[in-house]
Amino acid sequence: MDKSREIVVSLLQRGETRKGYMHFFDEDMFDNYVDRKIISLMLLGFPFNMSDGMAFRKEAGISAGDTAQLYIDYDNFKGWLSGKDYESYSKKFREERAFEYAKKGEWKKVSRALKVNKVENYTDTDFYYKYLKDIKSTSKDGYIGFPTGIRKLDNITSGLIGGKVWIIGGYNAYGKTFFMTNMVNRLISMDKRVCVLTLEMNKVDIISRLIMERTKVGMYELAKTENKEKVEKAYDSIKESIKNGNLVIIDNVNELDSILPLLKSQNAQKKIDVLFVDFIQLITDRGTTGIYENTRNVSIKLQGLTKELGCCSVLLSQISNESQKVRSSSVYGFKGAGEIGQIADVAIRIIRKIIEGTNEFTDDYILGVVKNRTGECGGIECTITFPSGHIEEKFNSERVFEGI
Repeated sequence: MDKSREIVVSLLQRGETRKGYMHFFDEDMFDNYVDRKIISLMLLGFPFNMSDGMAFRKEAGISAGDTAQLYIDYDNFKGWLSGKDYESYSKKFREERAFEYAKKGEWKKVSRALKVNKVENYTDTDFYYKYLKDIKSTSKDGYIGFPTGIRKLDNITSGLIGGKVWIIGGYNAYGKTFFMTNMVNRLISMDKRVCVLTLEMNKVDIISRLIMERTKVGMYELAKTENKEKVEKAYDSIKESIKNGNLVIIDNVNELDSILPLLKSQNAQKKIDVLFVDFIQLITDRGTTGIYENTRNVSIKLQGLTKELGCCSVLLSQISNESQKVRSSSVYGFKGAGEIGQIADVAIRIIRKIIEGTNEFTDDYILGVVKNRTGECGGIECTITFPSGHIEEKFNSERVFEGI
C-alpha cells in the first residue's frame, strides 16, 4: 500500500471530515482518482460510513472493484498516523510542487503551493476558554456534563463529561446493564446522542430493557394485553430516537480493529454524546496474547478514542472473583488488567446486599464510587425495582464513606 492510500484509509478510520487534519490536504496531492474523489468529498464535510458498502459506493461514485480494493486496504491498515505524519506528507508534496512552478518562473503559483489551508489556531488559554464556552452550552441543571438523574452522583462528579471515562463494575447479575439502560433512557429523553456497543446482548434485549425501565413492566409482561398501550408508547418513543440518530445500538462486532473505525464513522455522521460498552472484557484485540494484555490494550485504546471523539464513555466491567470475596467498595477489583481502573476518571462498584440466611438480594443498590478525579468518593444508596430494573436513589440517606 503506497503512502497516499495509507493517508486516505487513516483519515477514513478516524472519521475525518473538513475539520481536524483535513486542512493539510487538497485533492491534487493524490494520484489515484478514487483517493482524489474521497479527499474532495471529505473537504466538503461529507461523512463516509464504511459499514454500508452500497451507500459508500454511491457517495464516492467509484466502481465495485475500486471499492473492494479500498475495503481491503482499509482492513489491512493497522497503523496509526499522527498529525505530524499528515503534515510531513503535505509539506513534501507542496515543496515538490512549488519547485516545479519555480523552474517555470511561475512565482505566484509557488506562493499558493506552499500555503496551507487556514485552520483554527488556539493558544492554551484560548483552548481553556473555548472549553468553558462549550461546557456552558451543553451543561444542564448546573452540571458540567449530562446529568445521570442520580442527584448525589451528579453532585460529586458533575455528570457525564465529554472526554471522560467512567467504569461501572459489578459481579455477575448485580445489575450493570440495568444501570446502563437507566442512563440511556435519561439521556435520549434529553435529546442527547447515545451509542450502545453491546457484546453480551442483542438489540432486541437492549430495547426490551429500555421499555421495561420506562413502563415499570417485567420482560414477560411486555406482551400482555393490559400493558399494550404503555408498551407501544414507550416503543414508539425509542423507535423515534433510533430513527433520528439519537440512539445507536451496535451488537454485531467484538473485535477492536472493527469497533474503533465504526465508532469514528458514527461520530463523523453525528457527534456521540455518551458511549456505553457492555462489557469491556468481551472486546478482543487481535495480536494480543492472554487476557491481561488484551484487556490492557482495549482499555488504553478506548481511553484514546474517548478523548479523540470528545464523548463520555461508560464502560461496564466484570469484577474478579478474588475481589468479590473482599466485598468492599474501597478496591477496584475490575477483572483483567489494572489499566481498567487507571484509565477511569470515575470508577464505580455496584454493591448488592443479600437477605440474611438466603441467597436472595434485597432491593438495595449501592453505587460505590471508588475513584473520582474531580470530587469525593463513597457509597451512594439507591434502590432497584424488579423486574423492570428501575433505579432510584434514596433521598433520605447520606453517602456512606466506609467500606460496605
